[in-house]
Amino acid sequence: MKLLVAVLGIVLKLLENSSMRIWMVGKVRAEELKQRFDARGLFGWAPRVRVWLEERNFAFYLGIGEIYAV
Repeated sequence: MKLLVAVLGIVLKLLENSSMRIWMVGKVRAEELKQRFDARGLFGWAPRVRVWLEERNFAFYLGIGEIYAV
């Protein structure tokens, strides 16, 4: 069973490409922003921001900003 888990981990790593990595980083950043904005009550007066943070393209945009930030 341990061998199967190890092999599966290697296969998943090989299948991961740069765009998937950018999207995953952006998704993590979007979740962080969502929690921060929710705690500050931002969604009460700017509800559209929540929708943006849930969009896949916006998560990709955030991921590019995180990975290639200067």
